[in-house]
Parts: sequence; structure tokens; C-alpha cells
Amino acid sequence: MKKVRAVLVIAILFVGGQFAGYTYITPFFQQVTGLGPNLLSAILLVYGVASFISNFAAGFIASRSLKVLIVLTVVLSLISLLSISLFGHNSVISIIAFIIWAIAWGMAPLGLQLLVISSARDAVEAITPVYVGVYQLSVSLGALIGGLAVDTTNVTGAMWLGALSFASVLFILMVRPTVNNRSLVSQTE
Repeated sequence: MKKVRAVLVIAILFVGGQFAGYTYITPFFQQVTGLGPNLLSAILLVYGVASFISNFAAGFIASRSLKVLIVLTVVLSLISLLSISLFGHNSVISIIAFIIWAIAWGMAPLGLQLLVISSARDAVEAITPVYVGVYQLSVSLGALIGGLAVDTTNVTGAMWLGALSFASVLFILMVRPTVNNRSLVSQTE
């Protein structure tokens, strides 16, 4: 049960961090990076395509190591948000970081869901609706807390908040091993 709670905290921080930053990426790119509407639309389209494609890569990685998938996703998200926060005025760095963030986010849902399933073992049916509720709550809380960061600091504050959330996930993964090195397939055999 402790492992399930730790995994749900990871999910809250991960999804909350994602939406703390992503909800405010359009005003960030407009106000900080100075992107126009046409380029911004194209970048958001690339984000969607990259997320879609990386979801398939997540399946490949997860079949070999769930731990690698989770850690890779968190590290890529953290690096992306730190880069956007630190170098937001540089459009090239910000756009590259945003595309890397898209790749990470495309892998995240599968990784998080497999992490929850692997931690629940015999109670998958019981944990699944809990996880869905936690996920939805995390989207809302992330956007809300990101908005509070924007209101109290500026739009870059939401990006820093997202980075802090991903750093927290990485810390939890380091101090509390919630994922082993085996693939999910080998865990269920």
C-alpha cells in the first residue's frame, strides 16, 4: 500500500507539473519569447505530433524497462522546463525545449499508467478508478497553482513551478525506489 501511495504522489506531481506549465505556454511564448500567432500555432501543432509519435516509443521503451521510461520522461520534462524558464527569451532554445517536452509528455501517460498498474499488482481494478480521479484532479490543481504562480510572479513562474514539480518527482524516484528495472511483462510473469 505504501508503494501505491508513493506512485499516486508521483502521478500528482508529474501531471500537476505538466499542467502548471503547459496551461500557460501560449502566454509565455507570446510575452517572454515574443512569438507571433502563426509560428505559435505551428509550434503547438508540432508539439501534438511529437507527443503522438513518442507515445509509440513509450511502448517500446516500457517493454524493456519501465524504470527507464519513467526516469527518461521525468528528466526530459525537467530539462525542458528548466531550459524554457532560464532561456525563455531565446526563441530557438525555447522551441527546441518545448519539442523535447512534447516528446516527454507523449511518453508520460503510458509510463504513469503502467507504474500504477505495476504497483497495485492484485488490486488493479480497485486502483484504476482512483488513478483516473487523481489524474483529473492533478490536471486541475496544476492549472490552478500555475495560475497562482502567474498572478503572484509572472508567466515564467508557472514554468519554474512545473520544473520544481518534476524535480520533486525525480527526488522521490531517487530516495524511494517505486519502480524496478524489469519490464512490466516480466513483472507479471
